[in-house]
Amino acid sequence: MGKVKNWAMENAENFLSNLESQIKSGAQTITSAMLLVNSADIAWDLIGFNHMSEVEEYLEDVKRKALHDN
Repeated sequence: MGKVKNWAMENAENFLSNLESQIKSGAQTITSAMLLVNSADIAWDLIGFNHMSEVEEYLEDVKRKALHDN
């Protein structure tokens, strides 16, 4: 994999990881997180998301699991 592609993948993973942490802590809602997702220049397809709706579903699962664990 090329250096630019690796950088884009790492950037996407880090962005998603930060959103996950913020959602789990309650600092971000799904709605506000999706505003960031939609406005960010992230190559979501590099980490397995083909549509923004898939990112939203994933974040909803993160929130559901966080609520269940508490």
